[in-house]
Amino acid sequence: MDHGKRPDARTRLRRRASALGRIFAEAATMHGLSPRETEVAAMVFGGRTSEGIARLLAISVSAVKKHRDRAFRKFGARRVVEFLHAVHLSGK
Repeated sequence: MDHGKRPDARTRLRRRASALGRIFAEAATMHGLSPRETEVAAMVFGGRTSEGIARLLAISVSAVKKHRDRAFRKFGARRVVEFLHAVHLSGK
């Protein structure tokens, strides 16, 4: 057994994604997002575009933007970068 061996990149990435997912889930709950707002905001948090989210959820782009904007408002954000920052701060 090699206790000093560092996990491979894939393992480190999986752990980081899992930690970010937990941070986002806690932040969404803390800010009172609805299930659909949470779903859309999680995809925004994951880097998806409004058009991509609309395709995945089989809803209109305007519906995605409505859910996204409501979620952003609950985080006090108007732009994606402000939203990402607010989620990050929520996890501290």
